[in-house]
Amino acid sequence: MNLKTIIVLVLSLSGALTAQIKDNYLNALVKEAIAVSPRISELQSQAKIASDNINVGTNLPDPIVTFGLANLPTNSFSFTQEAMTGKFVSLTQAIPFPGKLKTFAKAKSVDTLIVNKEIENIRNKITFEISKLYFNLVLVREKIALINNSKLLLRKINDIVTQKYKVGKAGLQNIVQSRVEITRLDDKLIALKKNEKSLTLRINVLLHRNTNTNIETIKKLHDNLTKVNEEKTLTLLGKENPELRIAKLNIKKGKYLAEKIRYELLPNFKFRVQYTQRDYSSATGKDLNDLVSFFVGISIPINYGGNKSSMINSAAEKIQLYNHKYTSELEKLSGKTLQLVTKADEFVERVELISNKLLPQTNEAFKAAQSDYIVNKIDFVNVLNAENRILMTEISLAETKAEYYKTISELNYLVGTDITTNFETEK
Repeated sequence: MNLKTIIVLVLSLSGALTAQIKDNYLNALVKEAIAVSPRISELQSQAKIASDNINVGTNLPDPIVTFGLANLPTNSFSFTQEAMTGKFVSLTQAIPFPGKLKTFAKAKSVDTLIVNKEIENIRNKITFEISKLYFNLVLVREKIALINNSKLLLRKINDIVTQKYKVGKAGLQNIVQSRVEITRLDDKLIALKKNEKSLTLRINVLLHRNTNTNIETIKKLHDNLTKVNEEKTLTLLGKENPELRIAKLNIKKGKYLAEKIRYELLPNFKFRVQYTQRDYSSATGKDLNDLVSFFVGISIPINYGGNKSSMINSAAEKIQLYNHKYTSELEKLSGKTLQLVTKADEFVERVELISNKLLPQTNEAFKAAQSDYIVNKIDFVNVLNAENRILMTEISLAETKAEYYKTISELNYLVGTDITTNFETEK
């Protein structure tokens, strides 16, 4: 079997081993990490507390029932001496100005929405952290596979060189060089396997698993990279980013609170109905009729010292502050998003260049080198260099794809949603 046949066989084997596999592993890891996150559990409890707190102070106060004796003469303490003497029971209900409680309830309900957005933000962060580690792990394993393939090829080459040496057509130095190259690859494998173990440990820590638990991944990163639609990504950023939505909710809450404070300048009401029971009157010699009384109380919002006016001004300033914060955050996130979009597009172009031009060229260069070596036109070191360039090019391709997927993961985190499922990306 000649060297050219061996190369074709190895490359075919490599292609079969690295066929694309649908990646469900990452989604499963993310789902598990979110499920066991203590921070999310904490925020879910806060959301429940905020939801229960909506009803606190946002409904009518409890009515007051009053029992008493009215106009009881002190000289005899008799219920029949005076006509005005009576036993009464009254019911009093305080009623805030219409709309006040509803506005306060709306302000409190925003707190629940804010906590839910904080939960969403933590979920996005966990997804990004897991994705970044996952793609690094896939990359390390792909590098290990590429180096093992390269070692297989070098061993085959070494066998051929050994045969040539036996018949006096190659020097001992060629055999030594190929073995040194294999040893050099073994050294790289040691570092990569250590890195693989470290990444596996870090993922298991986030999943609260045993640190030695195996992490399943796809064999290699997919090649179907696409450029990102910049305009639509920025649109999604404004709509979906949890931090921006929290800023909007704070603005909304501030408006509700300002409206509630304005209600403090309006009167509140207190309604009271009283039933008075009267007995026989010795003065008139008759049974007295019972009485029903009605009362209406109205508070007078004088606003002493401008206390309530100051609260209104303070609320307006907070709204303005949240508006500035939203604008500032949007500007910062937009700039970061544009940088990542540009970065992702650059990786797409580099992958296309390496896949369509550089990698085929290095393969052709290797084939030419091995052909020239067979007919003794070039030294064996040229064959080793050509083979090493193939390996370095394949590793560069894998690294570029990994950087692309990590960049997309970071974009998803910044935008607040998976950008690839919200609109068609551009080729």
